[in-house]
Amino acid sequence: TMRRTGYWRGPIAIPGFIPTRRMYNNLVYYVVAHQDDWQLFYGQQAFLDLQEAGRRVVFIYTTAGDAGGSEAWWRARELGAIAAQALPAQSIVTEASNEIAGHRIAVYEAGSFASYHLRLPDGHPSGDGFPSTGHASLRKLQNGEISQLAAVDGSTTYTSWRDFCDTLNAIIEREGWDANTWVNTADWN
Repeated sequence: TMRRTGYWRGPIAIPGFIPTRRMYNNLVYYVVAHQDDWQLFYGQQAFLDLQEAGRRVVFIYTTAGDAGGSEAWWRARELGAIAAQALPAQSIVTEASNEIAGHRIAVYEAGSFASYHLRLPDGHPSGDGFPSTGHASLRKLQNGEISQLAAVDGSTTYTSWRDFCDTLNAIIEREGWDANTWVNTADWN
């Protein structure tokens, strides 16, 4: 395993979880808030994961990374994240809007790579959100300060923290899970 201050990389067990879709012997998740977080905190490892034959690499971006800015800003960051994943030149990236756990989510795929974009409002470093999105944030949803959180593109609304977590679980169920799966995400401890 690789340990970095504030971040965790390693296999985890989800009690009672039984994957129902495809399974890979070598599956890696990167669950991050912003489109550049994997580059800042896992860049070298992510690059190696993307280059390894037979490895499925799944990125889950929880926010649009909008920083309170315009649609052009967050869409450029989204496309920049896809471009930065250094996929082989022959890769054809497809985009689709998929319904997962009752929510429309943008999904980009190319070969053994997938990128899920929940497009929730950026919470600001303080967690208090930005005026342009009504000061909405995942932190506020988690703490019960707000009762719902809408995606910046209007594609869906999460009605509780549990709804958001269930959606993350549904993405993992959709992609698969086994004893060799690695999850790279913030270490909340």
